[in-house]
Amino acid sequence: MLPPIEGVGMADDPEVKELLKLKGLEKAYVHAAEFAQLFVRELFLGNSRDVWVMPVRLLPQVKTTLLDPTEPEAAVGAISLGGVTAAPGDLPMLETVQRLDLKTGELEAERVFTAATDLWLNDHRPFKFLKYPPVSGIMAVETFFEAARLLHPHLHIVGARQVAYRDLLDCPLDQRRVARIHCRSLASNPGELLCQVTISSPLISPSGRELERWTTNFAGQVILGCKPRSLPALPGFPVKPEEIETRPMSPEEVAEYYETRTSMQGRYRVMESLEGTGPGCIRGAMLYREVRDFPGEGPNHYQFSPYLLESFLHLANFYVVMRDEEEERRLIPAAIGELLFTRHCREGERLVLEARLVNENPESHTWMARALDAAGATVMQVTGLQLRWFVE
Repeated sequence: MLPPIEGVGMADDPEVKELLKLKGLEKAYVHAAEFAQLFVRELFLGNSRDVWVMPVRLLPQVKTTLLDPTEPEAAVGAISLGGVTAAPGDLPMLETVQRLDLKTGELEAERVFTAATDLWLNDHRPFKFLKYPPVSGIMAVETFFEAARLLHPHLHIVGARQVAYRDLLDCPLDQRRVARIHCRSLASNPGELLCQVTISSPLISPSGRELERWTTNFAGQVILGCKPRSLPALPGFPVKPEEIETRPMSPEEVAEYYETRTSMQGRYRVMESLEGTGPGCIRGAMLYREVRDFPGEGPNHYQFSPYLLESFLHLANFYVVMRDEEEERRLIPAAIGELLFTRHCREGERLVLEARLVNENPESHTWMARALDAAGATVMQVTGLQLRWFVE
């Protein structure tokens, strides 16, 4: 059984449409673009034992056959729409979905940040002079990925492009901070589909009161497609041992840096050690730790490994300190040209990190970086990573 399809075929004939309207089935139409999305969801995500499918918006009332359109009751906290149900915790950065339009390829969602539900929030204090901890850039990217995945659940997240960090999303720990997420499908390229995602929130006064005016905090594009087995080689890599000209930093020295130069805590102290720096290059290592970021038990269900991306941001700041210990300024992320990854990191996995400075000017630094596993394979890489000087 198939519903009347709007835009194609006999069901789009004016006389047939008028007849269906007289029968009370005007709202039963499914647009061809919607049907295509429902079809691929059933094809890629449906149970292989189910040999039938009937996507329909309104079932007719008939006397001879009992049709029960009731969907199974979803668990508390689950997101169920568009024929797909995400269990509680599967999409931790999406709280409620206000609108899903499969015809236009758009999704609108909402997220409320609180210290009680976002255990990572209080650890993210990059500068001692910040009054409130801000939503981290890595959690913004995770939000991008979750929104795109919910809009296109049959595709894999490959990475992101043209990510812009526009305005701090400060979160006073004693109040709720509402954010809106808008995700829109763009024209697809060969082998990939792009989604444009934005995160916006009300402006906040110096006293912590939310204002009526809203601002866009983060924006970027998500790349969806097939899961890549390998990543394209970055020019200028690896960073060779003979390029290193400064002394290394031991784990104890790295810990002291976090303690004295930042207010970062726990999970955001991502770097383990630094091998050293050379002109425009740095090399170090991290141990990936799986820390529960939300209430409950079990691992975090992220679409990528956010703290690996965080380590690239820290590399840039360690480079500044190791080249000039008198430098008091710090760098904050401003943009990402392209982020690609192949898999999630494992708990306790040691990764070698290396980065090269591509451009330097009085306002910012631009880097490219990569992370290697024990076998020497690239797990994640980033190009066009721009960080700007930030002072009190």
